[in-house]
Amino acid sequence: MDVKTVDGTFNRFISLDYINASPDVVPQYSVTGAIYYDKRDYRDYLPYFYTAFLKDNTMYLLRVADGDQILVDWNYQFVEYSATEITANKLLEKKEATFILADPKQPSALYLIGRYRGLGSVIRFNKRDGTVRWHAQFTKMSHINSVSQANNDDDIFICGDYQPNELTDTEPYDSKVLYRASVARLKDDGDVSWIISASGRNPLNDGGVTYNDQDKCMAISYYKEKE
Repeated sequence: MDVKTVDGTFNRFISLDYINASPDVVPQYSVTGAIYYDKRDYRDYLPYFYTAFLKDNTMYLLRVADGDQILVDWNYQFVEYSATEITANKLLEKKEATFILADPKQPSALYLIGRYRGLGSVIRFNKRDGTVRWHAQFTKMSHINSVSQANNDDDIFICGDYQPNELTDTEPYDSKVLYRASVARLKDDGDVSWIISASGRNPLNDGGVTYNDQDKCMAISYYKEKE
């Protein structure tokens, strides 16, 4: 949706759908916030928007040319694992595309941030064709809930939560599931400067049953000038 900031009315609404969708084939989509609009591409000076989402639990990343005619410029489907592999490790099917961010120093690259293979993930990719430059995964971060960066800076700060017993935890998750807050600093070459975990004590009790700690970092903000 393109929304007027003055009064909130819609300038236009763009909808993308599976080319073979029909009354008998109805895909299920999950969008969690991964979208970026580039008003002027560094190569051809045209506008594009980039987005990532799940369709029937398969992750897609695509670029759409925003001109007189709306066209999908390129799109990629992420690797899916077999039922046998998922049975052996259920985390392999856990994924979500949460953020797409610009690289503040290199106009040719973007970051896709979220979850892939059950791990918090940061993927740096080329705007031109979607090819991956590098992919960083965090074994101590299950979800990435917030991200912050500064202009003309090499670092990305991310925070989220780590669910250490997710392989054996039973869904739907309740208040007895253990979470730890996680925060990390990442360089633009994929190198992790540091990652920390934090947890506190949950004072609640239910019939003598002690709840696990459920610590999650939900927001982070980085001010370079105050570092």
